[in-house]
Parts: sequence; C-alpha cells; structure tokens
Amino acid sequence: MALLINNDLIWISVPRCASTTIEYDLLNSELEIKKASLLLENEDKHFHIRKSHLYNEFGIKETICITRNWFDRWMSALQYFFDGTQYNHNLETIIEYKDIDNNFIYKHFDYQFSNKLIAGFVTKEKWKNWETIYKELVKTDNLEFVGHISMFLPENYWKDGERCTYEFDLKNINSFYNFLETKYGKKIKQSLDKKNKNRPENNKIIIDDTLKNFIWERFEKPFIKNKLL
Repeated sequence: MALLINNDLIWISVPRCASTTIEYDLLNSELEIKKASLLLENEDKHFHIRKSHLYNEFGIKETICITRNWFDRWMSALQYFFDGTQYNHNLETIIEYKDIDNNFIYKHFDYQFSNKLIAGFVTKEKWKNWETIYKELVKTDNLEFVGHISMFLPENYWKDGERCTYEFDLKNINSFYNFLETKYGKKIKQSLDKKNKNRPENNKIIIDDTLKNFIWERFEKPFIKNKLL
C-alpha cells in the first residue's frame, strides 16, 4: 500500500515493515487519505509501490516511511513467503519454513534468483521472470500470488535509493504515529492487527557472516545508490 496523507505527505510502504497494520490505521484515521490508482483498481489487494511511481501520480512531495535492519527484513520476508503462502493462502511450498537451512538458501536464492527478481522490475519480461522463480518455490499453477516475490527486494528499491524525508525505525514505530499526530493534530488509533505477523517458529538457519554476506551481495548491493535503480 502507498498513500497520500493530507495532500502533502507520501507514505512509502516497504514490505515487512508493518505496512499492513499502518495501512489499516491510516485508512481508519481522521486524516485525509488518498490511495494510489493501482490500489483503487485492486481494493482487495495489498500493494507496494516505489517512490518514482508515486511521484508521477501524486507529484513530488515529502515522503515518510518505516525502515528496518536490512538483514532482519530479508529474513522476515523469507519466513512470510513460506509461512504466508502455506497458512494464509493454502498453497504448498517445496519446503516448510521450519526445515529451511543455510544450504537451502544458498541453493535457491542464488544469483540466478536475484537476477531474475531484478530483471522482473527493469524489463518487460516482468511476469515471465517472476513466474519462473515463483514456480521453483511453490507447488502450484496458481500464479495469483507471484507478486509476493517482490518482498525480497530491498528497502532501497522502494525508496529509489534515497532516504525518505522522514524515517522511523520499526523498533520505535510509536514515533511514526506521534509524528503524524503532532503534524496534523489528529489522533491515530494503533490497531492490534496481527494478520501480517509471522508465525513464531524455529528453523535450521544458522546466522553468521557467510549468510549475511551472501544475502547482501545478491539482494542489497545491486540497489545501492548509483548502482541498479
């Protein structure tokens, strides 16, 4: 989701940064909220839209977003992709999240995966690339949820490699709400929505520098400013 707040502030929704809860809270607040046209055309879906596209629609305005440690966010995307696919959408993945280990990540999230993921956003072969990597992870011909692959793209992709005007860390999300309440003089009720929350579950992944470097090189480094944007 991406929204225009009181006609002067664009909320950039970054996947795995409490976007579903914030979306719900903003839409149910007393603030003047305008949805991007893509969202109006797909009322039942939760989309993430990069900053440049929002500028094209709403004009160049100040932006606000929630940020998160890059590795924590990627690991959250990994869990949500496998758990969410199975438990939220009743689709079978090639492995359950609890059984994923480092070797599985090294095998399936290699440069071939990341290159197709990136190509899906910078070429006209978007769906072809997405479908290929999606089908490698999910045992189904149902392609309705192919877009979930996008959550593996880094924060910098959604922000076009630049900082938002106002950024708030996920660990201190209350500051995000306090800022909006102070700026606009409207109380925003924080919901207890947990539908987008990972199921607590152990896995076989060992967090070490080798794993972090692997993810950084394939999913973060290509989107550093002045690189591929």
